[in-house]
Amino acid sequence: MNIAITGANGFIGSHLKNFIGNLKNINLILIVRNKENSNDYNQLTYQDFFEARSTIKIDLFIHLASPNVDYARDNLIKEGIAGLTNNILKVLSKYSCSKFIFFSSGKVYGESSLKNFIFDETSELNPVTDYAKSKLIAEELIKEASIKKEINYLIYRLPFVYGTGMKSNIGLLLKCIERSIPIFILKNENNLKKSFLSIGNIKKMILHNISHNSSIDNQVINISDAEPISLTKFIRLYKEETNSKSILIPLNSFIFKLLTKTPLLGKFFIKVYGNFQLENKKIKNILKEDIITTERGIINYINDQQ
Repeated sequence: MNIAITGANGFIGSHLKNFIGNLKNINLILIVRNKENSNDYNQLTYQDFFEARSTIKIDLFIHLASPNVDYARDNLIKEGIAGLTNNILKVLSKYSCSKFIFFSSGKVYGESSLKNFIFDETSELNPVTDYAKSKLIAEELIKEASIKKEINYLIYRLPFVYGTGMKSNIGLLLKCIERSIPIFILKNENNLKKSFLSIGNIKKMILHNISHNSSIDNQVINISDAEPISLTKFIRLYKEETNSKSILIPLNSFIFKLLTKTPLLGKFFIKVYGNFQLENKKIKNILKEDIITTERGIINYINDQQ
């Protein structure tokens, strides 16, 4: 089975490259900007790919490549997400490829808030950032291509992804805990929960797709760990598992609400500590008891670093 992947040098892509590359009977093709000095995998530059300089048949295309910024003053995000996706879709038929998996973002629903709301795949879409808006445009391009070019797709909408090598705000927060730097937490956080996504659950879903070709059946799927938890619980779990001496400074509800209303810090505190939950019934039905909890995912993450 020939599988092509973009974004293999990114955080999620590097994990999937190693995971898929070690599966039996899989020929992994990396679509890259510049070829690396490595013979581990087949490589095609984007120019080679777009000009169809290879005659290889691609059975499954996994599209991960994306700028990792929320806003840009130029066309970096638009061209790097929607533009790139459109160009890929145009040439898939030259490789006899009809199976396409796109990694989108839960941000197409909106941003973190103080409202206790859970987004499912039918929820109203309200992208705020340039990144989220371009992800949504790419989703629409894929849906159009599925009709015009007979492409079967899966669109995965992701929340906050964690794992070895992550370069996110969550990653910076965990580094602070490892260094025993004091961290603010919420004293009463029961109504403010987040969906997290372990790299392990992404691997499980991709393995399911590879093993069950018919699972790529024109769906949009929220994927996340088994249950959402508060950021405070996430921090406490990580602190306990790493035996960190980091001091956790609790903020009561009154102080937290005041902070969320301040001009400079308000958006930051809502983004970090606010509610952002994705309904994940579909992935639960697929993985069943194999779905990883965030508690288990944190332990796996710590073990992977050792």
